[in-house]
Amino acid sequence: MLNEDVARIFERMARVLAFRGEDRFRIMAYERAAVSIRDLEEDLASIDKAGKLEEIPGVGKDLSQMIREFCRTGKIKRYQQECKGIPPGLIELMSVPGLGPKTLALLHRKYRITSLDALKHALEKAKSEKLKGFGPKKIENIKRGIDLWFASQTRMLIGVALPIVEDLLAELRKIELIERAEVAGSVRRRKETRFWPSAPPKRR
Repeated sequence: MLNEDVARIFERMARVLAFRGEDRFRIMAYERAAVSIRDLEEDLASIDKAGKLEEIPGVGKDLSQMIREFCRTGKIKRYQQECKGIPPGLIELMSVPGLGPKTLALLHRKYRITSLDALKHALEKAKSEKLKGFGPKKIENIKRGIDLWFASQTRMLIGVALPIVEDLLAELRKIELIERAEVAGSVRRRKETRFWPSAPPKRR
């Protein structure tokens, strides 16, 4: 789970920076690193021990130091600093498809939303108040994004996912403009799915 933990933190750092309107290149750096880490076959702890963290695509000196810190302490101080002043619920909402950081910031300023339920309520208020920039189509897109976000929280068993992935891959390879298409992520690694009664256990 180490790789997934670090990738998730980098993704959240990217969202927090976007929410604050920070430099786009910093945001992209965290996003690229998260993708590279999720695609690794080897555990980050082993790569760290071999002194090869900076060989991971998109991981330079600063990010390798953060990974090394997490391997040793289970936390990243920079992440905690970036998240100061931002309610945890808002960070989760940043992953809702169709809800960009600027849109989320606007809704937070006007309606003080900090949770998914509050977001749904805010969308209804924005609709009834005819809030500028929130037409029916945009509101519907965000609602659809909420549904997609809910669906993405449920991991699919490999026996169900693999046939779907193989069919999709076969169709992609038929497209002339696509030179190469391969399976990536958890499906390629055959990563196990763990079920927890509520929340995943904390790292020690």
